[in-house]
Amino acid sequence: MVACIVPVFLVRAERRFRLRNRDEIKLIVDLELNKVRERLLEHAITLEAADGVVEWLAENGYNPEFGAHPLRRLIPDEVEDRLSDGILSGEFGLASVVRIDMDDDGGLTMVTVEEDEDVAGEL
Repeated sequence: MVACIVPVFLVRAERRFRLRNRDEIKLIVDLELNKVRERLLEHAITLEAADGVVEWLAENGYNPEFGAHPLRRLIPDEVEDRLSDGILSGEFGLASVVRIDMDDDGGLTMVTVEEDEDVAGEL
């Protein structure tokens, strides 16, 4: 019963307090990505998002008519499915760092960050 109440409450709250500010949408993107990060802890995988990824998700996951509801489908489709495929194929191994980045076509791509790259980026 409680599981049914939460989505209904969110829909009603969103209708009452329409999200109009892009910063609010980005905040929701951050919250949703944090949920994904928490689920990745069991695989000891760290998820990073490059500049522009949150903006891309906010832009593509928001619809003035439906609010942030499309975002709740976009993150599983664009982020979680790719992560799952990468984990199952062995592309993203235990204790790896995965960075979501923008590709040349304006979409999302995921790469494993090597420790050497991380150190070089900090210098």
